[in-house]
Amino acid sequence: MDRRLHLPQIVGVAWHGATVRASEVQRSITSLTTFLNSFTELMAMCEPVDTYGVYPTWRPKGGRAPEATAAFFDTSRLAGRAVSAFETAGISIRYGSSVSANPAVIWTTMFERAAMLEPRQLYALGQQALGILDQKLDRQRGRERGMIGGLGRFFTIPSQIRGAAGLTPGSRAGWFVASLAGILQTVVSGLLVYAVVQVLGGY
Repeated sequence: MDRRLHLPQIVGVAWHGATVRASEVQRSITSLTTFLNSFTELMAMCEPVDTYGVYPTWRPKGGRAPEATAAFFDTSRLAGRAVSAFETAGISIRYGSSVSANPAVIWTTMFERAAMLEPRQLYALGQQALGILDQKLDRQRGRERGMIGGLGRFFTIPSQIRGAAGLTPGSRAGWFVASLAGILQTVVSGLLVYAVVQVLGGY
């Protein structure tokens, strides 16, 4: 049987879906990196022993069962956050024409008779997800910086209008113009803040 025909296929569109704040993308990167490091340490304590299906089943190497068991549970705990990281990156794997799964959900099948992927595949998918998340982080940081800077300039509008009219801050006319601009600014700023919250991911 040609095993290449059974390799999982990457599915999902990385740039679609809700916008995620830069801080959340950074947490996803950290969570996925931590999970992959723990997974790598665990698999260094294990070896393939049988091939019941397409992929081999893994077991702890001789004499390493206690520490491998502890590492397995540590990795399982970290996998929870890695699930969200893969989702944020838009990465999943497909089996056949309709079944898809998150890599951080099915990784434990490597220790069962019906393994659904190999260690190298999980690691490769993880690295691709990290690359996508890095790019997402750069884009979102640029978007957030642009919006925050725009809001800062927006809140200086009253003083700019007063200055353009040649009015001093202490004059009655200057106070009236600044107050009127401030009222209009309050109304518009409410709409702007709502829009920014939606773009930055919804607080």
